[in-house]
Amino acid sequence: MRIPPGRIRHRRQAGTLSLLALVAIGWAPAPAAAQYDAPPPPAAWALVNVRVVQPGSQIMDSVTVLVRDGLVEAMGVNVEVPADARVLEGEDLVLYPGFVDAHAELDVAWPDPRDMADDDDVTAWSPPRSRSGFMPHRRVADHLVAAEDELEDLRGDGIVASLAHPGGGLAPGQPAVLVHRRGDEPWAVVEREAPGLSMSLRTASVYPTQPFGVTAYLRQAFLDAGRWEVMRNARAGSFVPPGWDPDYAALRRAARRELPVYFSADTDEDIRLALDLSEELGFELVIVGGREAWVHAEELAALRVPVLVSLDFPEPNEWDPETDTVPEALTPSAAREKEEIENARSNPARLR
Repeated sequence: MRIPPGRIRHRRQAGTLSLLALVAIGWAPAPAAAQYDAPPPPAAWALVNVRVVQPGSQIMDSVTVLVRDGLVEAMGVNVEVPADARVLEGEDLVLYPGFVDAHAELDVAWPDPRDMADDDDVTAWSPPRSRSGFMPHRRVADHLVAAEDELEDLRGDGIVASLAHPGGGLAPGQPAVLVHRRGDEPWAVVEREAPGLSMSLRTASVYPTQPFGVTAYLRQAFLDAGRWEVMRNARAGSFVPPGWDPDYAALRRAARRELPVYFSADTDEDIRLALDLSEELGFELVIVGGREAWVHAEELAALRVPVLVSLDFPEPNEWDPETDTVPEALTPSAAREKEEIENARSNPARLR
């Protein structure tokens, strides 16, 4: 599926698509008071007589859709409505399946790091965090740029929701869960504003510039965040308590496994580094991309580490699958390319 260009750019290279039927129903929580201004919401909702368009354009009529805790619990013609559900007539509703892009990258109005520091004061070995791409406190939801025409294009392509990550840098910020509904303001599409942290081994033009330096930088940042929290707690209420550090506060939440870390890693070596950092620093790991994750399939399964598998498989250049009838006749470079492509395309099944 090719996504049209626009202000929202979904990356196929780290995209994971899941098929679902999406129903969004919202309500306001009842106030904590002795008297309710309105009845509390029901435990579940049942939409009856809905028309459902299935994959392949097959149509089902008179369908009952049971929604509990914001998720579709059951859907079918003979679904029994439980006693705790409120029934809504859905004869004018048409329900379509949609795709969710689990790792989308989009344009956001980030401040330019070069505007946040005087270049005369930037040293290559000790640059500001913004120049190193280390700003885990930033949230996509706070800087989101979304226009209705781009969202309309995405909906037209069947992509109804996404987990939108900040792009670039070793810790560029916190993603957001977006539902591609209509809204007058960009934040109208935000379903959850900060479900985790995004990290990678991407290097900057200043330190750290090598993967070894990035791992050292991240390790030191987590350790410094732990020291900052200890000092802040020990000196709480003192005359001069330690100041607030939003980056360290975000890392401490990750270290307590309150926020998962979405770690972009494709190669065998990068995935190994991500696993080692997760074990050492204690954060909950989600591998993004994972082109060579099949190498670590048994360990990933044992550790229950999710992998958002890339669907952007490499295309043949020297190797021609149509004429490959005598593998022994392939050149060394074509043979390597064939192995790489076959490994990438078999990766999801081997992980499964």
